[in-house]
Amino acid sequence: MAIQFLNTVDLNFNQLNKAAIQNIPTTDPVIGVLGQLIYNVSESAIKVCTTASSIGPTVNAVFTEVGGITEVQPDTRSAKKGITVFDPTGPIPKVGLDIVNGLTNLGAAPNVADELIIYDASTTTNKSITVANLLDGRVTGTGTVGYIPKWNTAGTGLENSATLYQNTSGLVNINNTLSTTPTGSGNKMPDLWIAGKTTNESRLFLMSSIVSAATNTLPNGDISFGIKADSGTGGGGYVNSRILGSQTSMPSSGTPGKGKLEFQTNTGVGSGNQPTTALTIDDTQLATFTEKVRSAQTAGTDDISTLTTKKYVDDLIAGGLTFKGTFNAATGAIISSAATFLYQLVDAGTDFAPAKPRVAVAPGDYYVASTAGQFYGSGGTGGGGAQLDIGDAIIGLTAAVADASVVTNWSTISQGVTVNSITSNDSSTSTGDAITTNAASTGAVTVNAFKYAGGNNVGYVPLGGTATNFLRGDGTFATPINTGALGTRVVLDGEDAGVARTEGSGITTFAITVNDTAVFGAIGANKAPFVKCEVLTSPGGSTVYADITRSGSVLSIIFTGTIDNADFDALLTYVG
Repeated sequence: MAIQFLNTVDLNFNQLNKAAIQNIPTTDPVIGVLGQLIYNVSESAIKVCTTASSIGPTVNAVFTEVGGITEVQPDTRSAKKGITVFDPTGPIPKVGLDIVNGLTNLGAAPNVADELIIYDASTTTNKSITVANLLDGRVTGTGTVGYIPKWNTAGTGLENSATLYQNTSGLVNINNTLSTTPTGSGNKMPDLWIAGKTTNESRLFLMSSIVSAATNTLPNGDISFGIKADSGTGGGGYVNSRILGSQTSMPSSGTPGKGKLEFQTNTGVGSGNQPTTALTIDDTQLATFTEKVRSAQTAGTDDISTLTTKKYVDDLIAGGLTFKGTFNAATGAIISSAATFLYQLVDAGTDFAPAKPRVAVAPGDYYVASTAGQFYGSGGTGGGGAQLDIGDAIIGLTAAVADASVVTNWSTISQGVTVNSITSNDSSTSTGDAITTNAASTGAVTVNAFKYAGGNNVGYVPLGGTATNFLRGDGTFATPINTGALGTRVVLDGEDAGVARTEGSGITTFAITVNDTAVFGAIGANKAPFVKCEVLTSPGGSTVYADITRSGSVLSIIFTGTIDNADFDALLTYVG
């Protein structure tokens, strides 16, 4: 039994644990006080007493569900009653409404005049769904009449499914507030037909609402995709893409007609711009693309009628030759491409200049020389290639990025018509011939020239000869000895080359080195015994007699007393 409290219970801000609101099985109590809470079990609703019970006059208590909408006031944007749900920072609200026409209509069939109004809080343009429309499936908007059939009771299709139509007596833009004149074939909006067939087929027809009786032909139809702007603000509208069908021949009895299908797109950058055709399929079933087409990578096992992708073709020809143009071998300039180079040379020089710009190299790049020159210059880091003649070719061997290629990235090919370069080599000696034999040689030729090594072998004169040194028959150099008489006059002057003067103990001696270059020169060592000497006065030329001694390469003339320089001359004869 419940304990009755005759006064208010104050818990002093403490919790009431494990408490339950009074459970009412079905019918709300008729007695209650304001603020009293109950839980109606049958309605699964928490209710609060909003009207207290009383006696005299007798008034039953009224319990109202917590959170329910008790009243709707007229909205300021509409002459009809409405509810504004607006939360700019929260999620999109979902609101369930039970539309009734006054409390007396609660639980009964709705009045056909009831309306559900949906509107944007920022505009006065409203959209409404009336109860009458909901009853028969019709939806009415300003300026248009549409029909959405209901699903039939048998569950097999739509009621009235023979035709799903749109009345096209007028064209209304997307916000249903502005009527405009339609454009296109015959200035008519195409009708939309979905026709059930006895063969269980259904077809979609796009056509004008008028068929020419004279020619019995059908006008063009299209499906457009995009956003159409208000002509008052967007300046017309944008059609971003569309599918356009047109007839090319009229069907006759028992023979189908022919048509053309176009897929059109544009970027919508201009007001009212018509899209351009990207793909056309004509009545011969030939597809024509106005732009590049992409597809999955072609495989070698694909059917022979499969369209081939660029990557597949590139892989097939990888390693093949690609003709890139002609070039000036003397400068590296590519003739067919202004201001581009295979290689460049240093300023006012012939060496390769690795710091200067040049094109990239790919394997298979093929160029032909139009002007002769040395490939990649005569030297320098990365340079020093073969001499190329007009018509010679180069082929890329290994890849190099722009400004990084060197001569070894390439292979050179002579045209094989003329000898365009000769390289000599003198590293060996002759064994019979002076040079190697190169019969019918063309292109770049290497010639080995052999040194003369003595005997009967033919060869070129090696280095080592001088004005007085000559090549001997054994292949060595020697200074020849004159075996005939040689004569010269030497002034006895100790200050001259080849003559030395000494004085002492009452004797003056002049020592002459006979093989000195100022006397006889290179006659060999120890040749003084082979030299005759006569002493003459200077000037005058009278013969005088002095002691003469010979030792090795020195001939000495000895006088008694003091003899000055240049008082006498010596006539010398080398007899060999």
